Formats: sequence, C-alpha cells, structure tokens
Amino acid sequence: MRDSNQKRCASVKYVGLDVEGEFKEQWFSRRARNLRFKKADARTFDGYENLSLVFSLFTLQFLPEKDRLALVTKIYEGLNEGGAFILSEKVHAKNAKIQEMLTFIYYDYKLKTFSPKEVLNKERAIRNQMHLWSEYKIFEMLRAAGFVANNMQLFWRNHLFVAILAWKPANYR
Repeated sequence: MRDSNQKRCASVKYVGLDVEGEFKEQWFSRRARNLRFKKADARTFDGYENLSLVFSLFTLQFLPEKDRLALVTKIYEGLNEGGAFILSEKVHAKNAKIQEMLTFIYYDYKLKTFSPKEVLNKERAIRNQMHLWSEYKIFEMLRAAGFVANNMQLFWRNHLFVAILAWKPANYR
C-alpha cells in the first residue's frame, strides 16, 4: 500500500500492528521513513485518531466476540470524514450444507499447495482461537459502530472469506 501511494501521498504515515512479535524480521525488510510496525494488541492500541484508511485483515475472527464492537467503534470514531475501513474475515455460511461444501472445496484448494498433514495441523492450531461470524453479523456490528448501510459494500468473496469496505461520510456544510 505504501509503495503504491508514496509518490502521490508522500506525507502519509503508515502503521502496522501485530500482536505476534515473530514477524519482526519481515517488518525490518519493509523499513521506510513513514512506515512503522508495532507489536501491539489492536484492542488497546492508543493511536486511533486522524485516520484516513484502516485495514483489518483476518483479525476480528481471532478476538473475543465481546471485544469486536468496541474495537470497530474506536476505528470508526478515529476515521476522518471520508475515511474508510476495509476488513477481511472468514465467515460462516448461511446453512450447514453450504458451510460443509465450501469448507471442503477450500481444503481441496489448500491441498494444491500444502500436504494433508499441514492442512490438518493448521486447522487444529486455530480451531479454538478463531470465532467466526456470518456476513450479516459483521454488517450489524459495522452499523452498531456508526457506519451507515449505504456506506458499506461487500467487494470480495472467495470460499468462506469476504472483504467489506465501509466509509465514514464527509459532512458537507
């Protein structure tokens, strides 16, 4: 994101948050004057102000459900007028049959790159850490945080993964 926009928006500051410190090696390989990474929990991070764009990539599904609305509300309140929030999450399907079908199609896809043991080990590792919501519940949370229905758009879907764009309207006077 930074590299794509640096020439047009050189004064923008970028901050990446990660609760896992094991990715520090990758942070250092991306060093730049206006880009910094912090090992921080998004729920307690105190830098939610003067925000133009926030990305949340497969983050909320690993947070306790009781903490999600408060975090998204902080993000909404910290957005500048016209600012946007882009979130991607894995979701539950609308019914069990579709859930099972899409899950196994996704496993088949993963098996093109990973061994069956690697796929199973990953599933076991995150089984009790990931708490999925339906798309509907994610949109409800966005509305409860302050976003309005006309300013939210699902723009990507793949298997049981979605991405949603929500923006804070500019108040024209």
